[in-house]
Amino acid sequence: MQRLPRIDAWGLMIIVIAGLLLACTSERSIESNGEERSFVYVSIQQDTVVTIIFDADADTIIDSIRIPEWIGAPYVYADPRRPVVALTTAELRMFRGAEPLPQSIDYYRFAGLGFIEDPDWIVASVSGCLPGGGRTAAYNATDLSQVYSDTLGLLNAQVCEEQGLLFGISSPCDPAEGPIFSLFASYDYGNRRVVETWSIDPDSSGRPPSLWRFRVHPDGRRLYVTTSTRQSHVLVCYDLRERVIIWRQPIVATLGEPRVTPDGKEVWYPDPGWGTPDPYDLVETVTVFDADNGTVLSEISLKDYRVGGEVPVTPRVVRFLPSGKKAYVLGAFNNPGPLLIIDVPSREVIKSFWQEDWRWLFDMDLGPAVD
Repeated sequence: MQRLPRIDAWGLMIIVIAGLLLACTSERSIESNGEERSFVYVSIQQDTVVTIIFDADADTIIDSIRIPEWIGAPYVYADPRRPVVALTTAELRMFRGAEPLPQSIDYYRFAGLGFIEDPDWIVASVSGCLPGGGRTAAYNATDLSQVYSDTLGLLNAQVCEEQGLLFGISSPCDPAEGPIFSLFASYDYGNRRVVETWSIDPDSSGRPPSLWRFRVHPDGRRLYVTTSTRQSHVLVCYDLRERVIIWRQPIVATLGEPRVTPDGKEVWYPDPGWGTPDPYDLVETVTVFDADNGTVLSEISLKDYRVGGEVPVTPRVVRFLPSGKKAYVLGAFNNPGPLLIIDVPSREVIKSFWQEDWRWLFDMDLGPAVD
């Protein structure tokens, strides 16, 4: 029987929504002859907020910058079509590679953001449990002027442009119980309307589980979401059209981010565990599932990459190069930990990065490189 987590609902919400980082830096000429030409942006908590930029072809750090005036832990959102990255905490700032762009949006912590090609918008959402209440808004991507703003609040929102929808976890607040994360929602961002809200995988009494991290399959038909009840933590594959469960697999902690490989065939889940010496809590593994049927294909152990040989690796975020050849994994949830690079076909860790002043690797995303 799975043990109860040691963090209450408010504490979990703070961990999920809070973050730390940001970046920018001097303009620099970068040369690379590889196929990928991608940058990996990694936010780090140090004495100040820092973002490092990796050249994904050479697997080397090419730049970094400290942002001392920033408070909190921003998330990182890279535009998949152009070398632009959005960094969010108490405001949203935009960068081209490492070069700061003049636009910014002053609003408290977006909890999900996506870039849209037609129209050229950024659509972002703020959780309903944060100060100021929920908000979903669209901005022109060129100058960040606001197109509209609605009061819907979504957590971990993801844009699915082919469907014209923003998916997310509805996050109202109960005055007595605090945040409620039991409803999934779809929002038509073009027509500014909530399409539907629904629960996923309720128990025999009809009580739905809490929903935490998710990813929609590239085909738009399936959802992979981490869920929790008092008895269990589960990664669920859910059919968005038929509204049925396709498969379930047990996990230890729900705050890892499931990610689908570029070819759509696998789901990688970096399970952070709870970061204590208790053997039950130590996972230190990225589990690879078959995206269609949930079969466990691989369990990639990260135990050999502990900081100082002692601090447990608590992976939480994974990103893939567009070719699917390499995966980048942040090995730090609530412990110091490395950035790991995994060769996807062989499932082998091929590089590990760690520096003494990296207190906590928080978030990561991958986008096109600056030419």
